[in-house]
Amino acid sequence: MVTSCLNDDTFGPIVRGCRDDFDFTLRFQRIILAMVPATFFLALSIPRAIWLSQQPRFVSGVAFQYAKLTAITILATLQFALLNLQTAAPTSSLDGFAIASTAVNFLVALSMLALSFFEHSRVPRPSTLLILYILLQTLCDAVQVRTSWLMASSVTSKMIARLYTASVVTKFAILIVETKSKTRWLRWKIDEHSPEETSDVMSLTVYLWLNKLFRYGYSHVLAIDDLYPLDKDIDSDLLQRKLEAVIERSRPGRKLGLARSLARALAIPYIMPIAPRIALIGFSFSQPLFIRALLEYLQEPNAPRSTSYGLIGAAVLIYGGAAFARALQWYFHMRAQQMARGCLSAAIYKKTTEAKLANAGEAAAVTLMSTDTDRVIQGFHQLHDFWASPIEVAIGCWFLQRELGTSFIAPIVLIVFCAIGTFIVGRLSGDRQVRWMSQIQKRVGLTANVISNMKSLKISGITLPVGDFIQKMRVHEMETGNKSRWLIIWAVVAAMTPAILSPVAALAFTTRELNTTNMFTSIAFLILLTSPLSQLFQAVPMMFAGLASLSRIQAFIEADAREDVRRHETPNILEKSFSDEPSNSGLEYNEKPSTPDATTSITIQDGFFGWTEDRMILNHVNVRFPVSQLTLVVGPTAAGKSTLCNALLGEVPFSRGNIKLPFAHAAIGYCEQAPFLWNGTIKENIMGYSNFDQPRYEEVIEACMLLPDFTILPQGDETNIGSNGIALSGGQKQRVSLARALYLHSDLILSDDILSGLDNDTSNEVFRRVFGPSGVLRRRNATAILCTHSIHHLPQADHIIALDTGGVIVEEGSFNDLIRNQKYVANLNVAASSDEDGTQERDTAAPTSTTPGPKRQVQNAERSRSDDLSRKTGDMKVYGHYMRSLSKWSLVVLVASAAIHAFANSMATAWLKFWSEDTFHRPTSFYLGIFGMLKATHSIMSFIVCVTIIVWITTQSGTTLHHQAIDTVVHAPLSFFTTTDMGIVTNLFSQDMTLIDGELPLALLNTVIDIFQVMGMAAVVGTASPYLAISYPIFAVVLWVIQRFYLRTSRQLRLLDLEAKSPL
Repeated sequence: MVTSCLNDDTFGPIVRGCRDDFDFTLRFQRIILAMVPATFFLALSIPRAIWLSQQPRFVSGVAFQYAKLTAITILATLQFALLNLQTAAPTSSLDGFAIASTAVNFLVALSMLALSFFEHSRVPRPSTLLILYILLQTLCDAVQVRTSWLMASSVTSKMIARLYTASVVTKFAILIVETKSKTRWLRWKIDEHSPEETSDVMSLTVYLWLNKLFRYGYSHVLAIDDLYPLDKDIDSDLLQRKLEAVIERSRPGRKLGLARSLARALAIPYIMPIAPRIALIGFSFSQPLFIRALLEYLQEPNAPRSTSYGLIGAAVLIYGGAAFARALQWYFHMRAQQMARGCLSAAIYKKTTEAKLANAGEAAAVTLMSTDTDRVIQGFHQLHDFWASPIEVAIGCWFLQRELGTSFIAPIVLIVFCAIGTFIVGRLSGDRQVRWMSQIQKRVGLTANVISNMKSLKISGITLPVGDFIQKMRVHEMETGNKSRWLIIWAVVAAMTPAILSPVAALAFTTRELNTTNMFTSIAFLILLTSPLSQLFQAVPMMFAGLASLSRIQAFIEADAREDVRRHETPNILEKSFSDEPSNSGLEYNEKPSTPDATTSITIQDGFFGWTEDRMILNHVNVRFPVSQLTLVVGPTAAGKSTLCNALLGEVPFSRGNIKLPFAHAAIGYCEQAPFLWNGTIKENIMGYSNFDQPRYEEVIEACMLLPDFTILPQGDETNIGSNGIALSGGQKQRVSLARALYLHSDLILSDDILSGLDNDTSNEVFRRVFGPSGVLRRRNATAILCTHSIHHLPQADHIIALDTGGVIVEEGSFNDLIRNQKYVANLNVAASSDEDGTQERDTAAPTSTTPGPKRQVQNAERSRSDDLSRKTGDMKVYGHYMRSLSKWSLVVLVASAAIHAFANSMATAWLKFWSEDTFHRPTSFYLGIFGMLKATHSIMSFIVCVTIIVWITTQSGTTLHHQAIDTVVHAPLSFFTTTDMGIVTNLFSQDMTLIDGELPLALLNTVIDIFQVMGMAAVVGTASPYLAISYPIFAVVLWVIQRFYLRTSRQLRLLDLEAKSPL
């Protein structure tokens, strides 16, 4: 095209001498608005198409696919026609950059054909790459279309303008069809997948895929089942396997090793926010330029109308683009954060299942999976600011130098000092965080144990002293936490100081004349310079604290796992002969061929077993347990019977000798002396994770005499028994545990004094039905080992092992053989047969068991919420309850300091206007002094607000609310613990207290400051532009409607989130 502009053949970017000087130069348009986006698209689309071509097809809709391909083909045709027209144009109007940009766009259209073809059939959601490129290119092309029509003076130029216009229209049509959902053509069950998996990038950015959930939550009470299915890509099991694979390739014990492994496992999710974050930087720094252009336009009375239209378009593009980029960045980042949470939680859980039984009572896993994981996620919250903020600082310094000259160095010096202080604070926060988390772990561990044993504690009458002791631990924990909170305060002050005092430093040292335009433009650049640094400085201590928690998780994951020192043998395998040296990490062995003894179930040779390295409980153990027979292990209290059970399970941490099992990794039915039962029905506890087998189920409940209990309990075997089976008596718990072991498909049953909680008649009858000559185990030809204090069952045993108080095997053999030996068993004076032993066959059932459990129906933790409207609408009593936990002086200081803080900040903004207009006709020092005073007041009040909330209010509320909670628990009737899941109660003292100590104070800080800031700025704006005050009621109504619709669902989601973690 022929142009009369002075600089159209230069990069510009602003044109001079034509088009009202309100346009980009042609060269700038063809390079930046056409060739650069096209080149990036080609670089990304080609490898993407190649990768997709190797993936399976699971989307049909061929007709729709051809419709998209047809639209792209039309675009390619238009680009080809435009290329021919440009190359055929007269030489005088030929522009190489125009031809090059059109040629590249033609190649892009061809690559779009291939990419659209594969994206349609091999990806569930519309193509993100195609949508983003077409959206961006359509906006860029609109500028070129405008320029084309402004320059259309000849037939050829008008034809080119028409082709440009047709291309834009076609791209818009392609954008519409490409954003259409492919849900109806997916070859999967849509109910099993989240709408997130099928939503296009536009829907993800503005969160349209959540609208259905928000509408439902507005009118209903949500339950977990009402939520969308989890996106398969963030399934915890899949993520944990990825993390585990990376950890296996890493060197254990390496500093920040888990952080590195997590970064490698989630590299792509954490990279995804980078592109929108870069776009956000561009949009952010466009705002001061826009402000300058707007101020210049307002000061120019004869500005062309096209400039106003351009400014409107620029405002929409800049602020709309910033919102789009920010939303997309946080969507990707929060998705990565949740994937990190899934990785860590699953890894901790898996490690817990591999931990030694000796460590099972520790609360480390609970604290790590809740408090520490939350700290890690909080620490990574501002992750991308660590690389983006330096870039923003560099750009901001360059712009600021252009506005203020060398005086821009003054705020930089202030920023450097604050950065050094922040780094020092961050280095100190790690150790303090570890000590704080340790105190939380101790308190939560003790609290969980107290809650799980509340029945015993109430019977003992020591609940009040225990509650007082836990409260003292809480007070000590708050004191330890305050050391970290003071560091947070200094970090917040260091973060806010540059934003508050930088304008004073910059304006004080500038030598240039200040007017309204450059003063407010400079302030805008200073805000862009200091705002990211404020967030970064606040994030540094949180990052160090998160890394400290991550190190705790790493230490837990890398701790020595339980090692099974037993030898599982099958015919024609290698026997592993163990060394005689004691070890806490397993038994060393040499390999030699061997075939197991078919007459022996388990053999222990030269065994030594203990719970500490310096003291063995069992010594010189050499025993055999016959196959398909009943072996009884007897001995006095503390003789080591339970230790022997754990040795047979491979759960004793310190051992030496040989334990041989003549089968390979077979399941063992184990009944512990204190049975473990989870919060579920009796039937669920008996079945475990096995498939339901009606005949086998009926057999085991009959053998364990549970049928009479089912007739008493409210819902029979569907009765929920509460945490640890608190709704059952001790005997009922043991019989349910025994039934679970019998239901398991196992040929080996190991029981540790499982009959101790039963009365004599019930014990005898259960023994007869399970272990007797015609019992369940005999009929199954199974091997049974029973450790017991009950000596009257000895005559019924096939094999007996007797222990003495020193953990030494006194004797072993059959009952008759041991009677003849005249040793330990003979001295027990047990008759060979007795009418009182209860093991003879009977035609009638024995009397029913012990005292039945409570008749009260145990409410399920997931009770119906249909009438609980407060979950939707909220409860103002909650706010009142929180406020009553605070002292009046704290609230007075908070309100007063926040009000002065807001006044100083708002007045400083208004004072700049007075300064720029010289309202009071005073020298610069007058305005600067008052401006500095206002900013200094602003800074001091920020410090006071932070101390009031983060230290005083947090300590008061944390101590008071915990005392109220623990006092309620220790005074609660026993019925409360039979109707409430232990996990829910424990969660009040772990996760909820962590939120009260951590998130709530920061949320309160931001809320209080923002409320007073809004009031102050509203007053300033209303004073300067009274007509704008008319819009305040409208904005208030809009805000009320939005929050009412949003909070009804978000409040419920928050509650569900907290409740879902209760099982931890």
